[in-house]
Amino acid sequence: MSEGTIFLDAFEGKFEKVKNEVDKCKDVVNVKDENGRTIFHWAASGGHLNLIEFLAPLVNDINDGDELGWSALTIACSAGRSDVVQYLLDCKADPNIRSCLNTTPLHYAASKGHANIVKLLLEHNADVNAQDKWGGTPLHRVASKGGPVIIRLLLEDKNCQVNLQDSEGNTPLHLACEGNNENETICLINSGAQFNKKNKENKTPFDLASPELSRLLRRVNSNG
Repeated sequence: MSEGTIFLDAFEGKFEKVKNEVDKCKDVVNVKDENGRTIFHWAASGGHLNLIEFLAPLVNDINDGDELGWSALTIACSAGRSDVVQYLLDCKADPNIRSCLNTTPLHYAASKGHANIVKLLLEHNADVNAQDKWGGTPLHRVASKGGPVIIRLLLEDKNCQVNLQDSEGNTPLHLACEGNNENETICLINSGAQFNKKNKENKTPFDLASPELSRLLRRVNSNG
């Protein structure tokens, strides 16, 4: 994004400057920069709801993606712009739109720790089990990185499949154990995660856990 451009103005929320350019030529709304992004994408990235509301009726396609397939909704979800996310969802932006890596907005909201946006997406029928290029779901990401609030939100969704495996055969429980994430591990177990499921290296979550976490798993397993 070059300095002194309308794209930068949109990102910085300079409403009057952007509006003046759009009033001169409506086509500028759908012009893309070197990253395949329009001023609509950049306004979403900056979190400028007033600009989004002004531009939304003018864009060719509210779900249009940049060169990576990121829509304005995907960008806003990743950046934590909850008011923009709410507006775009109300405008029927696709909550399950895919990037070039087959990721969805929920993958990014979950992995970035934006609990309020995760909740919004799930309320608008985001696919909690969406798998990316590597077979990872939003639950895989949170189990690996940590995030007890978000992992509970995902697990509370009635459609959540807790034992889905990624391309390496890992379940979310494998990744939680590998990351030594105790709270996430307990949440997964309480939601029916399988202790003895093996990945492609023939390893169970037990095998990937630290000694301390392994002891906890064995206690929970023996009590269950």
